Amino acid sequence: MKYFLGVLLVALSWSCKKDEPEEKDKTPTTSTAINVEDVLKNWSSSIIIPGYEKYNADAADLQSAVTAFRQNVTQENLDVLRSKWKAAYLSWQSIGMFEFGPAAEITLRGETNIYPTDVEQLEKLVADGSTNIDGANKLDVKGLPALDYLLYNDSDSAILAQFTNVNSGSNRLNFLIEVTSQIAENAAMVNTRWSANGGNYGNQFNSAVGTDVGGSLGLVINTLNQHLERHLRDGKLGIPNGNRNFSGNALPGHVEATHKGDISIELAEKNLHAVESFYLGKSVDGEDRLGLDDYLESIGAKYNDGSLNDAIKSQFAACKEKLATIPKPLKENLVSNKSKIDDAVKELQKLIVLTKTDIPSATGILITYQDNDGD
Repeated sequence: MKYFLGVLLVALSWSCKKDEPEEKDKTPTTSTAINVEDVLKNWSSSIIIPGYEKYNADAADLQSAVTAFRQNVTQENLDVLRSKWKAAYLSWQSIGMFEFGPAAEITLRGETNIYPTDVEQLEKLVADGSTNIDGANKLDVKGLPALDYLLYNDSDSAILAQFTNVNSGSNRLNFLIEVTSQIAENAAMVNTRWSANGGNYGNQFNSAVGTDVGGSLGLVINTLNQHLERHLRDGKLGIPNGNRNFSGNALPGHVEATHKGDISIELAEKNLHAVESFYLGKSVDGEDRLGLDDYLESIGAKYNDGSLNDAIKSQFAACKEKLATIPKPLKENLVSNKSKIDDAVKELQKLIVLTKTDIPSATGILITYQDNDGD
């Protein structure tokens, strides 16, 4: 997704930000606190690694479907390819938030899910017969959003004609192959780095038990907050809804999966569910295990007259409820149902206040990433 220089926070009044905590010695020392390493081990073994394994498998299936489509450009193969693309896009929602370690080293998010696609640049590359999509200036002509354009920019018959055109069809197919190959290669690389048979980053992650800047807990809390702000609240809803630009006007072309259109809310819901499950420590098969919720309870983290964990869980529920009320497809409801999207953005903002201000205050973890709106 693209962010615009000079954007103002239209919804500044939503933030209700609290002052940064003055005390810096809130790292829990009580013997009742859950061992951080146990939480990290559960995250890596039952959520992160299985999530990457699933995404890697789906990316490989997507690559196989592209190969079959290249060999035989038919409606049947196009349908299969589209279904594999959607499966990969959905599984991406469960791991795209883990932009640390191996993913950060190769800027996996930037390589995989920058939208909207620069259609003009993409079409020029196709016309030139170029498959060079490397470099920072090519991030918006690659990844899953580029496939969204290539597979859904017109009617089915027109799409098939684009790939069989006597003059440019082979160029387009070669470009499709290159985009998908990079998606699959990046997925495999990060998956391998986390595994015990590869780079074994999982052990490094599990052993970094401190709550300082270099610890995995601090890394996770910073990364999740950045994701909630920039990629869930803003990218999936706020930017296309006009909450993040001067005019406040809707930007339908900035919706995730804008050409397919009708899965944008589904992607957002899947992503929010993944963030919540990670917070709760739920494994990929839904088993409730150690998570940040348990850690906050064990250190007695409070919010007003109750527990911070209860407040966060309630806010997750409020966010899911508001997302579910947004009619589909998102891009066709940015004007007619703007208030429903505004409500969802407001609830996400409340969640961010809890995770970005109250969790760091309770745990002594410092938020180190640079935000873009002063929350």
